[in-house]
Amino acid sequence: DSTVTVNLADLKAYLSKVLYNFSGDLTDAAKAQFDSLEFPKSFELQMQEKSIKAERDTEIHTQTAHTAKETTKSATTVADGFAAKNDAIEAANKAEESANDVSETDTTRKQSANANAQLAKEHAEAAKVAFKELYESKAIQGNWKTPVIKGLGYSTDIYSYEGKTNNKGMYRCQSGEMVTFSLGYIKIAEVTCPPAVTLVSVPE
Repeated sequence: DSTVTVNLADLKAYLSKVLYNFSGDLTDAAKAQFDSLEFPKSFELQMQEKSIKAERDTEIHTQTAHTAKETTKSATTVADGFAAKNDAIEAANKAEESANDVSETDTTRKQSANANAQLAKEHAEAAKVAFKELYESKAIQGNWKTPVIKGLGYSTDIYSYEGKTNNKGMYRCQSGEMVTFSLGYIKIAEVTCPPAVTLVSVPE
């Protein structure tokens, strides 16, 4: 007799495993049960699976942020350092998003994810510092001379560097960047780097 009787509980628990290798037949009653069965995951199971994935994703993004930080530190060109710094920031943002997806009721995973997200943020901040140092070491120096203004805010367009002129009116930029000077929210001048005629480069 090739007929196998499968009760509902067993069918729910072992359906995929049984039917994968099953070569016989089911009773009419079991077939009727099978035809009407749905197997939704419980809400608790869905949340657990979401938390597991989110915790794993947080760890991955944190490692990515660490790698990007180290790449920023070892970069020899401003362009490479800028790209790596941005990668670190993006990874840290993703780590925070993933940590937020871990259920508050899953205490252990939540703590682990939050710790990783905080670590990713620290990696990103370290990458910012490393890039700033790299940018400044490679920068062209110009001086605001009409007249000298200390504390004049400026920013560059390509690498988003921000600074203030010192007591000599000195500012920094990279070749080809546009430098915007401002007082508060009021833009007062915009020049290309290397400095134009009205902003003369002078030795330190």
